[in-house]
Amino acid sequence: MMNNSLRQGARTAFFAVAFLSLLPASLLAGETSSPSDPKASVAAQGANAPKSIWERDTLTGDWGGSRPKLADKGVTITPSLVGENFGNIGGGIRQGDIANGLVTVALDVDTAKLTGWENGGTFHTNFLYAFGPGLRGDTRNVGDIAVLSNISAYNTPRMQECWYDQPFWDKKADFKIGWIAADTEFWTSSSAALFINSDFGTLPIISANNPYNPPIYPIAAPGVRFRVQPVATVYFQTGLFSGNPGSPVQNRNGLDFRISGKTGVFNINEVGYLLNQAPDDKGLPGTYKLGAFVHTGIFQTWASQADGGILNEQGPDFGLYAVADQQVWKQDVRIVSVFARGGYAPSYINQVNPYVDTGFN
Repeated sequence: MMNNSLRQGARTAFFAVAFLSLLPASLLAGETSSPSDPKASVAAQGANAPKSIWERDTLTGDWGGSRPKLADKGVTITPSLVGENFGNIGGGIRQGDIANGLVTVALDVDTAKLTGWENGGTFHTNFLYAFGPGLRGDTRNVGDIAVLSNISAYNTPRMQECWYDQPFWDKKADFKIGWIAADTEFWTSSSAALFINSDFGTLPIISANNPYNPPIYPIAAPGVRFRVQPVATVYFQTGLFSGNPGSPVQNRNGLDFRISGKTGVFNINEVGYLLNQAPDDKGLPGTYKLGAFVHTGIFQTWASQADGGILNEQGPDFGLYAVADQQVWKQDVRIVSVFARGGYAPSYINQVNPYVDTGFN
């Protein structure tokens, strides 16, 4: 862990970067007003301005032309706001209504564009602020195992991810290092991601079972990820992460960078088959994945009455999962897709075992 002075300095830097990320890009780019004819300037702005807010690509516009200029240099700043309202109108622990939301600011830098080095990679960092109570937990309205809303989190501003991704082998492989959230790349389903319940993000055999806080929203962990895709249809990726980055309550701002051999390491491996996703393919696309993970930490096992209720410590923990995601109908921009996901983790350690979900959109 960092000492108090280093932690405080890191937090100060975090809030400074977060504040700068929200500023108009014209200020960051050092642009000043032009001494040229003000009438011509006004006319040019009027010609280029969108007719209404609904015609813009982004809610806040192009920041006086600075946003596309930064994008041309490989720098993209993406702020967003999501709001939700939930109510439990019958059953459950108690009835009630809540509102919560999430502010995010992401910074991405394409170093190939920025430096002119054609083999450059990508730098990414993002900041979160979740606010409002969740409709979950034993002391609130529902007693869910996983989180009801996929944006609900402990209400503090935090840095989530901060990594650099370097491609090589003609961009058929890449290597990522830094603070990484595993749920942005592993066990994902584009069809299941439509649904806001967190079950359809990280499989509960990972999110609900692991007492060492896996690197999933809103927490990332120090780690590395390697991915290789030698042909258009097949890829393999593996990730190695710190065994316990801390819970959202323990690691309130995402700046407590924990690496300890006492809590082991979290390793995940995934192979995927990409159907009809090459540029010249004509059929309906689909994605099929098989994965396995292992955590080398020490875990308490479930005790039976025959054991006298005594918990034993065992390790490591592990699990297997599969994901199928397939479009089944398409006409113009209208698409119907189906998905199915499932997983297994040993029942003597894990509360959720096995797990299956399926659906369509």
